[in-house]
Amino acid sequence: DTNYVFDPILSRRTPMDLPIKPKFDYIHFTTIDSTNSWVKRNTDLLNQNHISVITANQQTKGYGRFKRSWMSPLGNIYATLFFTLPLDYSYLINLGQILALACNHVLESKGFPLQLKWPNDLLLKKKKIAGILVEVLHTEKLEIVLGMGLNVNMDEEHLKKVDQQATSLMLFSKKTWILGSILNPILYTFYNYLRLLSSSGFTHFQPIYQKLLAFQGKEIICRLGNQKIQGICHSINSDGTLNLQLPSGFMISLNAAEISTKK
Repeated sequence: DTNYVFDPILSRRTPMDLPIKPKFDYIHFTTIDSTNSWVKRNTDLLNQNHISVITANQQTKGYGRFKRSWMSPLGNIYATLFFTLPLDYSYLINLGQILALACNHVLESKGFPLQLKWPNDLLLKKKKIAGILVEVLHTEKLEIVLGMGLNVNMDEEHLKKVDQQATSLMLFSKKTWILGSILNPILYTFYNYLRLLSSSGFTHFQPIYQKLLAFQGKEIICRLGNQKIQGICHSINSDGTLNLQLPSGFMISLNAAEISTKK
């Protein structure tokens, strides 16, 4: 395969439980309120033994973490993956992280130097280019609703309306992109990463995530609900949690937070 790009994560020889070939079911909308919202309303329609991929050209009520509005004009990737996992699945906090790593693998091979803002945002030149949202529904299995918004062909006019510094692949590369040429390899890479995560945990992913970690060695603010903690962004653990070094020198590990740099 002339398109093959060496993947150091998948080069490890590890037994994997999931089937080698994924079964994707695709559903596409021209316009929708939100791909994640649609999935949560329609789980009964989706095959629980496959990975459903719901995409839209644009969203009218797209949202990210903490229900923040996600601006969703034409030209970008808006996708939600739906699949089920056992109730005792141990690696829920890593699902968004491995999707972020899958995005990085594909985009790095196309010339985009990305960083990961823990837990699962992607930055290009310190500006946000993608966000990932993991929602979990508990039934007799874990129903995973894994949403992704990736700014592909977004122009400067739209980017100026975003409530934080953002960029797009088009702005960086000065060319427009066919969305499928980016989304399809991300899906297949994600599936292979899911197989590895499910059989061996996050350990294999940690070194690459550490290398891509944004704000390493810098002072950051971590918000957990109403609580605010300041410290140095130190490192990623083998379970995907973030090590934060407090002013006292004491190290704590976080498994969820929203992080920002000090102004």
